[in-house]
Amino acid sequence: MHRAAWAAALALWLSFPLSSPAGQSPDYPPATICATCHQATYESWARTFHALSVIDPVFVEALERTGKELGRQGRELCLMCHSPTTNLSGDFDLSDPISKEGVTCSFCHSVTAIDHEARRDRFTNEPARLKTDGAASISDRHSESHDIMMNAEFCAGCHEWVNALGLRVLSTYSEWKESFFAGKKIACQQCHMPQSPGGGQEGSKTMRPTNLHFQMGGHSQDQLVVAAQLDVTAEVGEKEIRLAVAVTNAKAGHKLPTGIPNRKMKLLVELYDRQGLLLDSRTVVYSRVIADAQGRVLDDVADQFVRGATELSDNRIAPKETRRQTFVFDRPAAEDFLLVEASLQYDILTPYLIPPVLNFDIVTKRVPLSLAGGTKKSSPALTLALIAAVFLLVTAAMILVLLGKGAGRGAVERKE
Repeated sequence: MHRAAWAAALALWLSFPLSSPAGQSPDYPPATICATCHQATYESWARTFHALSVIDPVFVEALERTGKELGRQGRELCLMCHSPTTNLSGDFDLSDPISKEGVTCSFCHSVTAIDHEARRDRFTNEPARLKTDGAASISDRHSESHDIMMNAEFCAGCHEWVNALGLRVLSTYSEWKESFFAGKKIACQQCHMPQSPGGGQEGSKTMRPTNLHFQMGGHSQDQLVVAAQLDVTAEVGEKEIRLAVAVTNAKAGHKLPTGIPNRKMKLLVELYDRQGLLLDSRTVVYSRVIADAQGRVLDDVADQFVRGATELSDNRIAPKETRRQTFVFDRPAAEDFLLVEASLQYDILTPYLIPPVLNFDIVTKRVPLSLAGGTKKSSPALTLALIAAVFLLVTAAMILVLLGKGAGRGAVERKE
């Protein structure tokens, strides 16, 4: 990781108090206050990117660069979503402990209105109504923002953004809006903050459902494993091996990948021999490519937000879409067995880290190919069918043998 990023992140982390000092943050109650009644929810939230949005090293570096280039306006742009309490407090130097809580409880739970197309002041907040100055009124005050928090438009306040040059840098909400999920009124929260039975307050006798606060994002491996599907079929010819690969965005309500354009999804198809030696490979990258006004491709997060002027390409996979790819490999003459391995991988470009790319597998499929006997087709379904057929034949043979032994035993008993 870039040393300056580590140093800045560490300095912010060490500056975090265990709780906000008395007399500070007069508008937004700190998350530790919420934890007195909602400990489990607090602990879930505290591990999320929302809670860590101010100390994320990639963000710290981007904030520093944007601030140097655009001054205070640049800091306000970044902190509008990474520390949204600053929209009301004006604490863009992050001197108040509540500003360092990132996307904190009292911000989201005090929103009364949203204009996700506004350049500034997208959220209208009334944090004073969250004050715990009367136990009888706490429940009513908490529930006032519940309906607005369950709409996709609530998420659009930060997950949809058009920069000063007119480029839609973040388009997750638009992707959802055009999808099957919007038509069925399946909002972001139903996947990223699913409901769980039980009271929101630990020990509460009221059993209203509460939304889980793990808040796994679009780059969460757990979410991607559920969302993406991969199917592989192989056809072996005399001179070539033809692979048909289908990548399906089965359950994500937005494109795969989504969010900042430095996120990419990669399909890697590899061919191995019997000894595990890589013989050949093919790669397809699904991504959105952003360029500046001169047509230079931008990979840096800060550059994409500030200098992004045009979209050169976008081949990401839309909700419910299946993308079919065909790969042709030369058939090795001397091989009697090959293994096809297809993997769907997720890449996040992180130029301030070492290594500069974070990578993990979403799903992997392996197809064994027996090359003896000429042309044939092979697929996972066919392989399973063959195994099942062999199992049935063996079982039938064993039954016949047992029946034969029984008949012979009966004949001997009759003869005696």
